[in-house]
Amino acid sequence: MTRWSTASIRVRLTGWYSVVLALMLVAYASVTFLAVRHEFYEQFDDQLHDDFETAEGRLMAAHDGRVVAVGDRRHDVDAEDRGTEVWAANGELTYRTDAAPALPTIVPAAANPP
Repeated sequence: MTRWSTASIRVRLTGWYSVVLALMLVAYASVTFLAVRHEFYEQFDDQLHDDFETAEGRLMAAHDGRVVAVGDRRHDVDAEDRGTEVWAANGELTYRTDAAPALPTIVPAAANPP
């Protein structure tokens, strides 16, 4: 005979309830984690899209191929400026806002030796 078959009904029910409760907690935690992670990714994607639209509205390609800032450059106290950098395909920095120097320097992959 096994240990569980000789245990009282109270001990066996407590064991089953503990197992079911643990499984329910794992399922709840998993669903909550996935829902929160999805929401954060959605917010990040929306913010990234808004930042791209803002940068696209402030920049224009000049006739000589450079990127120049256009439009209103006044500081909006309600807007959070995280900095904007525009890099050419060859790895050359073409535009940087005032808030961007706080960002780490980006080394293009083509410049790294193998």
